[in-house]
Amino acid sequence: MQPAWEVLLSPLCVTSPPIFERAAGAALDTFRLSIADFDVLNTLHRIGSPDGSKPTDLARAALITTGAMTARLDRLERAGLIRRRADPADRRGSLVRLTAKGGKVADRALRALIDVNESYLEPLSAGQRDALASTLRILLLRQERVLG
Repeated sequence: MQPAWEVLLSPLCVTSPPIFERAAGAALDTFRLSIADFDVLNTLHRIGSPDGSKPTDLARAALITTGAMTARLDRLERAGLIRRRADPADRRGSLVRLTAKGGKVADRALRALIDVNESYLEPLSAGQRDALASTLRILLLRQERVLG
């Protein structure tokens, strides 16, 4: 199974963002998730901290404001996918972790996004897929160096 970050930087996402957004949105609709909601669930799943993660760290990882993260967390908590609790190390803060249901939804949603990518790449041979991945990797690594 490909790592979650590769799903979000998949050939479909890189070569045709509007098509990716439609296809990913349709796949995630099954789970009543937006791409933004999936991003939070997937980040929590990837981190896998049993104690939870700070909302400010999640906001930083998603490149959004803490206010926007609070709105996402509220939505996910109402759906029973995450749980927030007081941070014992910081009385003003909280920690967020996936519920059992949230972990299952994160796994299934990731599989659905991988299936979207596989469907997109289906017409290509294994060699063509490898060539495409190598080419995109070169472009993305160069952009990382250029943009810092």
